Amino acid sequence: MVEKKEVIRIEPWSLAKVMAAIGFLWGLIMGIFGAIFFLISSGTPQWTMQMANTTASNFGAGFFAGMGILIIIVAPIIGIIAGLLGGIISAVVYNIIVKYVGGVKLEFK
Repeated sequence: MVEKKEVIRIEPWSLAKVMAAIGFLWGLIMGIFGAIFFLISSGTPQWTMQMANTTASNFGAGFFAGMGILIIIVAPIIGIIAGLLGGIISAVVYNIIVKYVGGVKLEFK
């Protein structure tokens, strides 16, 4: 027998923790892709300067490589912060709106 229940309230901190974990994972995935992009790009300034027959600057290569390492650290942190704030705001808004339109109905077995 399937039992239907309605979610009438979401605890903001509970949702925030789950959203922060999801944000961390997304940030880590995006950070890895960003790092790959920046590390590939780190060779581009030198390569383009060689193609133009001019002296290549190592500043461009070092900058892009540094950004690749930095983004893999910063992106998950931003994901955690965004997840926490997004979870709290979403739960508070849900708790206000549910009074007027009703809650989400879930089925349990």
